[in-house]
Amino acid sequence: YDELPVQMQKEKESILVQIISGKRLPEATVLVTSRHSASGFIKYDRKRISQHIEILGFTKENIQTYINENVKDSEERQGLERYLSCYPHIRTMMYVPLNSVIVV
Repeated sequence: YDELPVQMQKEKESILVQIISGKRLPEATVLVTSRHSASGFIKYDRKRISQHIEILGFTKENIQTYINENVKDSEERQGLERYLSCYPHIRTMMYVPLNSVIVV
């Protein structure tokens, strides 16, 4: 949702708003994804929502566990730790599990 052009998010009659509100495709199952920060801006009929799911991602401990379980060689693991210490923004990206797969 939050990657859409602003006009599509705000137009009351945009096709997106019509689908979410049930005016179009009323019998359809709709999955809307967004960053947590955008969830308050999505206007919808709460009666139509059957589930709200939030994916939290990794904790700091989960990241360390992931590294330990997937980088078996201790020298490689130490090298990765040094790298992540030099580039903390890369470690921050690892809170998203898919990014951890890419980094490791």
